Amino acid sequence: VATSNAQGLRINEVQVAGNLAPDSAIKPWVEFVNTGAEEIRLEEFVLRTDGKSWQLPAEIVGPGEIRVVHSPAAIDAPGALFLDDDIIELALVTTQSNAVVDSVTLPMAVPNESFGRHPDGTGGYRVFSAGDISYASPNRDTGFIGKLASKTAFRPRDSSPNAIVRH
Repeated sequence: VATSNAQGLRINEVQVAGNLAPDSAIKPWVEFVNTGAEEIRLEEFVLRTDGKSWQLPAEIVGPGEIRVVHSPAAIDAPGALFLDDDIIELALVTTQSNAVVDSVTLPMAVPNESFGRHPDGTGGYRVFSAGDISYASPNRDTGFIGKLASKTAFRPRDSSPNAIVRH
């Protein structure tokens, strides 16, 4: 019997812009992982962002399992989970108590990148580039902790550099 063990369900990976998921067309997707010891009913949760809520489908996620949920519509279409690529926070909320059980603050979306956790469900969030997106499977350790910027620009002022990066 599946329970609403909310503490075990986590947002694991999110892709807002791009088309790397085999069956996603141009629909954004959110990957969930059950880090608990009991089955969880997805329909007991909603995703919230920008003051809007989306009911999750009637599916059961077993312990350690990963599930992907697609936006009900493509980006910028009526009913879309993400109305643009400038989402700031995505929250996983229980329908019973309206409690936020997990949330993620997303960086600016870039095509064919995702934002996910490593290790799955418990680690810190990081950007995964096209070759590292792990749609519906465990996230890989990319070896890089985080993304510094989505875009770079150079404006020459004189002969000195605009920035120095040391590691």
